[in-house]
Amino acid sequence: MTFPRLLQGLTLALAISASAAGANPATTVVASRPAQLSDSQVRIAVDAVLRRLKDPDSVRAGRAWPAVLHYADGGQNLAVCGLINARNSFGGYTGDQFYLVIMSRDATMATAIFDAELVCRAYGIIP
Repeated sequence: MTFPRLLQGLTLALAISASAAGANPATTVVASRPAQLSDSQVRIAVDAVLRRLKDPDSVRAGRAWPAVLHYADGGQNLAVCGLINARNSFGGYTGDQFYLVIMSRDATMATAIFDAELVCRAYGIIP
């Protein structure tokens, strides 16, 4: 798993549309399967989410759905979709928000995006 593959996965996640026009067929997610994460993989995913928050100490984590993403070219990434509630800049809680963490298969690299409900559903990670 290389950093470019991780970025391709994130780029694809951000670019999903109904037609998927312009997406590289090799990096298209063709399937997702539920996964069991190791303790170290969970820590990597949590750290990726916490790094993006203004007040990481305020986190109230909800349900999470770990998965393996399978690409058309045979590559794979680990992914976690989940719900998180944290304080915003005004000190109030935002309410549950979907996040997506995409990480390398060996969990050495990870990145998180928020407001990811549509992407998580498009990948088939959440029902």
